[in-house]
Amino acid sequence: MGNKKSSMGIRIYSLVFFPVLSALFFVLIPAWSLRVAQIVLLIIVCNLFVWILLKPKNVDKIIRKTNVIFVICQIDLFSLFILGVFWRVWGGTNWLAGLLLVIFLCSAIVGHRYRKIVLQEAIAPRTKLGITLLVMGFVGPAFAGGLVYALGNLLEHTVGTTVMMKCLTAAFVPISIYLVTILHASWLKVEQPDWKPIRRK
Repeated sequence: MGNKKSSMGIRIYSLVFFPVLSALFFVLIPAWSLRVAQIVLLIIVCNLFVWILLKPKNVDKIIRKTNVIFVICQIDLFSLFILGVFWRVWGGTNWLAGLLLVIFLCSAIVGHRYRKIVLQEAIAPRTKLGITLLVMGFVGPAFAGGLVYALGNLLEHTVGTTVMMKCLTAAFVPISIYLVTILHASWLKVEQPDWKPIRRK
């Protein structure tokens, strides 16, 4: 049992590398930016500092609340960085940055405010909306990967690299909305550790 908890703790805290990966995309796409790199580096350093503070020597002592807070923070950073890629590719305007920030905040608020409904539909969907979310979460990434590869090759040869990048990064917005909404809804497991979704009969 102890080994299982330790393994789970290690997997949770390895999520710190997700924001690092998306941060690289943010800095390099569509082109290298020193200003963006400086801001991102500061955020990543602060994030690693928090990781060091939160990570105890014995992962069995990690409380559930700390786990959930840490995971939410990492996915939030990951989502913000890929939204940043979208923002840069689509012109980097102030109004677009504001719009993306509003979308991000609304996703977090909806996920937290309606956490029981969101988790119910994400884990054991009982409505058409929930089934759609489940398909998006499990089948969507594999389908999107093949579609992006094929579409990328097609667009690069027909409309140019700029339009191709705009089309491909457009997927980052719904991905961010999905991740942020679901992860913020997971706070329900802190409030009600024994909560379980109602399965369809």
